[in-house]
Amino acid sequence: MLAAVLLLAAAVRLISYLQVRDGSILYAHWAHDTDMNFYDAWARSIVAGDLLSAPRPYHPWHHEIARDVYAILAPGRPFDDGIGRRMWERWLGPHAFYQDPLYAYALAAIYAMAGARPEPVVLWQALLGLGIVAFVFVLGCALWDRTVGLVAGIIAALYAPLIFYETTLLRGALQAFLAMAAVTLTTLGMQRTRRSWWALAGAAAGLAALAHGTNLLLAAALALYALSAWLRQRRDELSDVSALHRDPPTSSPSAARRAVLAYAAGFLLALAPLFARNVLVGAPPWTIGPAGAYGAFNFISGHAIDSDPRMGFPFSPSAARIFAATDARLLPVMRATLATHPTFASWARRMGAKLLAFWDGWENADNINFYYFLLHSPFVATVGIRFALVAPLGVMGLALSGRRALSPPAAAVACGLIAGLVFFTSSRVRLTAAIALIPFAAAALVETARRLRTGRGRSLAVPTAAGLAATIVAAAPWWPREHVVRELDYITGNTIARIRANEARERSDATAAARTFDKQLSTEPEPLRRIDPSGSFSVVPEWAARLAGSFAELHAAAADLHASTGAPERAEYHARRARLLSVVAAQYAARVRAVQAGPGR
Repeated sequence: MLAAVLLLAAAVRLISYLQVRDGSILYAHWAHDTDMNFYDAWARSIVAGDLLSAPRPYHPWHHEIARDVYAILAPGRPFDDGIGRRMWERWLGPHAFYQDPLYAYALAAIYAMAGARPEPVVLWQALLGLGIVAFVFVLGCALWDRTVGLVAGIIAALYAPLIFYETTLLRGALQAFLAMAAVTLTTLGMQRTRRSWWALAGAAAGLAALAHGTNLLLAAALALYALSAWLRQRRDELSDVSALHRDPPTSSPSAARRAVLAYAAGFLLALAPLFARNVLVGAPPWTIGPAGAYGAFNFISGHAIDSDPRMGFPFSPSAARIFAATDARLLPVMRATLATHPTFASWARRMGAKLLAFWDGWENADNINFYYFLLHSPFVATVGIRFALVAPLGVMGLALSGRRALSPPAAAVACGLIAGLVFFTSSRVRLTAAIALIPFAAAALVETARRLRTGRGRSLAVPTAAGLAATIVAAAPWWPREHVVRELDYITGNTIARIRANEARERSDATAAARTFDKQLSTEPEPLRRIDPSGSFSVVPEWAARLAGSFAELHAAAADLHASTGAPERAEYHARRARLLSVVAAQYAARVRAVQAGPGR
C-alpha cells in the first residue's frame, strides 16, 4: 500500500515537472529581492569556500526602513545605501544568521555535487515530498489503521501546496520533511520501548529548528511526550498504583528516563554543528534563529495595528517609528508594537483576524505565488488537493479522534497555529501544520463512512458541525481578492522567460527557446487572449491592460525567434499579437497620462 501511494506521488510530481520545466517557475530565484535569490547566492558562497559567514540581504524594504529611521534620527542629513546597510548590520548584530542556516547548506551540498542548477534541487525536494507522504501514511497506520493510512497517503500525495514548494528554492519542503519526521518518530517512540526512536526524534526536531526557528516550539512540545511518560512512571512508582490502563510509551521508569535522555541527546547532537560554528566566529553559542532585528521586524509585521494579517509578508508603516524609538531591540520592540493598539480588545481583534487568516483556504503569496504556479502546472491545478478541503476535514477528524487529538501530529498543528499568531500567517509557515492535519482529515473520511455503514450516524453530529464551521472559515471571503495572480507575478515570469530563451538562443538551441516562449505565453490572461485581432471593439480590464506591454514584448521576442528559424507563419502570428497588445498598452498609457493631467486637459 505504501509503495502504491509513493508511486502515485512520484507520478504526480513527474507530470508536474514536465509541465513546468520549460517556463519561468523553476527559475523564480533569478528575481532579485527575494528569499529564493538570497538562498541561491548564499549557497554559491558556501560552495566557493565561505563556510562560516552570515550574509545579509539588502532588499527594498530594508532600504525603506533604514531610510525612514534615519530621517527620524537625523532629519535633513543625506542618506544612501551604505548608511542603510551599516544600520542593518548594527541592528542584526555581528555573526548572527539572517535566516536559519540549514537550507542554505543543504542547497550548497546539492550545488557542489550536481552544479548550481534548479533541476537537481527540484529532484531532491521531490524526494523530500515523497518522504513526507510516507510519514503521513505511517502516522495514519500507527494512530488508526491501514485504511486511514492509505487515505492519508493519497491526500498527501496530491496536496498541491506541498508540490508547489517542492519546485521553489525555499525551505518549505525541507522544514516540513524534518518536522513531520520528528512527529512520526515521536509517535513511534510512544508505542515502542526502543530509545533509538526517541534519539532519532530529537535529532529530527533539532534539524527542523535549524531549518526554521519556529520549529523550536515543536521540538519542545514533542519533548513533553517523553517527559510526561517519565513523570507518569515516577508518579505511579511513588503511589504504587497500577498503570496498566495508561498505555505508557515505555515499559519501565528507567526506560522512560532513557527516552527523555535519548531525545535530548539527539536534539543537542543535531545542533552541535551550529554551536561549534558560533564559537568559532565569536557569536553566542546558543543563538539558533535569525538575527534579532529580523525577528523584531516580524513581530511588528504580525502585531502592529496597521499591518495586514492576510498578507504573506505584511508590512507595517509603524515599523520605522518603532525601530527608531527602540533601536530594534526585541523586547522594547514588542512593547512598542503592542502599544500601537489603544485597547486590549483591539489586539484581540487582530489575533482573531490572524486566526481567520490561518484557517483561510487561500494560499497567500510569499516571494512566489501558488496560483501562478498552477498556471504553469494545469495538471496539479486539476487534481491537486487544497487546504480548503484539508482544513474542515482535519477539524472534523480531530473532533472524532478522542485521545488521538492529543497526539504528536495534533501538537504540530497547534504549534503551527501558535507560530502564525506570534509572527504572521504565511502560506509557508502553515505548510507543516497543514500536512499534520492530513491524517485527521483521512480519519474523518474513513470513520464517517464506517459509522454511516453501521448505523451510528447520530454520533457524527458534533464532528460534522465542527467541520462545517471550519468549512465556513476556510471558504468565506473574509477579505477582498481581486485577482489570484498578481501583475508582478506575470511581469517577473515574463522577464525570466525572455532571459531563458535568449540563453537558449546563444547556445544555438532554438527548440528550447521556442518551448520557453510557448510555455510562458500559455499563462497569458484570458482578457488579453480574447482580444479580436480583426480590430472589432473589445473591453480590456484595467489590470489586464497594465500587462499588455509585458506580453507584447514576449510575443515580439517569439516572433523574432521564429523568423530567424524559418517559421514565417508562427513569426507572423506572434508579430500580429505583439502589435495588437502594444496598441492596448499605448492606449492604457495615454489614459493614465490624461488622468494625471487632470480634468482641464
